Amino acid sequence: MKRMIFSFASSIAFVLSQMAFSQNLVIDGDFENYSNIPNNSGGVNSTFYLHNAFEHWHKINIYSGYYYNKVNACSQITINSTSCGVPYNSNGFQYAKSGFGYASLFYTKTKESTGEFRSSAIGGELREPLVKNKKYCSGYYLNLQNRSKYICNGYGMAFVKEIVDSGITNYPFSYVDMSYLNYQVKSPVDLIIDDTLNWVQVADTFSTHEGNEKYFVISNYLPPGLILYELTGFIHNGSVAFYYIDDVFVYEQKPIWVYGGDV
Repeated sequence: MKRMIFSFASSIAFVLSQMAFSQNLVIDGDFENYSNIPNNSGGVNSTFYLHNAFEHWHKINIYSGYYYNKVNACSQITINSTSCGVPYNSNGFQYAKSGFGYASLFYTKTKESTGEFRSSAIGGELREPLVKNKKYCSGYYLNLQNRSKYICNGYGMAFVKEIVDSGITNYPFSYVDMSYLNYQVKSPVDLIIDDTLNWVQVADTFSTHEGNEKYFVISNYLPPGLILYELTGFIHNGSVAFYYIDDVFVYEQKPIWVYGGDV
């Protein structure tokens, strides 16, 4: 007699190996299906903000993420402040993890003299709402930008039922903190990504106890006073940790059948 053992995968790595058999719930998680091609760089009204390029990525606060793609009209072959291409852009050199485009995030170190703190955030949308008590595996990939003055910790992802609007729309704004959200994906506090060559995965599994979450926010889950910053050695005029982000994903962690052999 044969038997089948019903179990849930406990390893995120195992779940990710099953991605080919299920659908990524994140719309445009690979940042390839843009609706507008960015054509200029710099400034708070820049058209190379992520939410200006995609229908399903949203502006959370004034410090929204940038969008880089090799097809952008502002794509150049050097690293400079007006470039928004791939692999060369305003803060470094990096190829996309997949495809030709990716986005960016930044977190500023709090100024002791003024108390200024700015946490950028990007908001995305799911193909369907999360279901109560179902288990999911979610995350994204980060890469440190070459011109980043700092590295930091606290990478997270929060799922919400409505689009988050912080109400912060004026520039400059001296204090933007996104740690008030309930983050389901939280990187270990001792994970400080300093890799400028490879894409590093930030991921976790979770179950939603409410359900109907259709949107999400990616930002720093730690309060400003708990974020750890370390200097990279690069001289930059801003006290900022800059990261590229690519391949955002949410997969339902479905039960699997494991063959148990003869009884």
